[in-house]
Amino acid sequence: MADSVAAKNKCLDLAALLGKAKVPKAEPTRLSSSYKDQSTISGIINEGKRLGLDVKIVGMKDEHNMDLNRVMTTAVYYRENFPELNTSGVIITDASGMSQNSKTVAKSVRYPDGTNVIMVSAPKLKDRAELKRIMMKSASPNPDTGISWHPPGCNTIQSVIDHEMGHELEKAYRLLADGSDVKKILEENIHNGMQVSFKISDYAATNYPDEAIPELWSKYRNSPDPRPLAEAVGEAIMKRAKGSRGSI
Repeated sequence: MADSVAAKNKCLDLAALLGKAKVPKAEPTRLSSSYKDQSTISGIINEGKRLGLDVKIVGMKDEHNMDLNRVMTTAVYYRENFPELNTSGVIITDASGMSQNSKTVAKSVRYPDGTNVIMVSAPKLKDRAELKRIMMKSASPNPDTGISWHPPGCNTIQSVIDHEMGHELEKAYRLLADGSDVKKILEENIHNGMQVSFKISDYAATNYPDEAIPELWSKYRNSPDPRPLAEAVGEAIMKRAKGSRGSI
């Protein structure tokens, strides 16, 4: 018990060292005030054009789909808050790799010209019940260990995209490079594979540290109780991004 309290305090101390002011997880986007009513595909495409996002949707009808709305708003979040990622568009497709039988829900694609596109499976978006089943199962704790495959709370289409964009953030800001605040936080708090599972997720333990930042970032953005480690890493990423633009 004493060790867990000490570890928690260490994370809190690290977060404090990064700055006394808490960095907001999300900043306002330029989505139009009427966007909440533009939940059809045609409305989403038009809003994308207005914001300079190239939105391509294949394999879906022009119908209300809140998950598709979340994809759009998440893409806008990354375009506006992390310009270094150069997120230029969204592709919803049922093509190879995103088919009905594929396990892939979403992925980030970077083109040779440096632009980043968020790609999402149309079949998964259309079958909302199946998508919910997949997501809830992956973020539910194992009854024997209490550990989940992905962090608790990371059970939405947004959390998948946040994970994929976590990889992009790590590359863009060199978060695992020597001297990085994020790397220091991980080194101070993770010392073996079991700690990776308990403090982050079982999935992060399959390829540590490469999957640690995406899992912690998704947890920071989506979990109702992200815990000190995810908070410290998430806030370090936000400050690193702001610092690259000379705002701190």
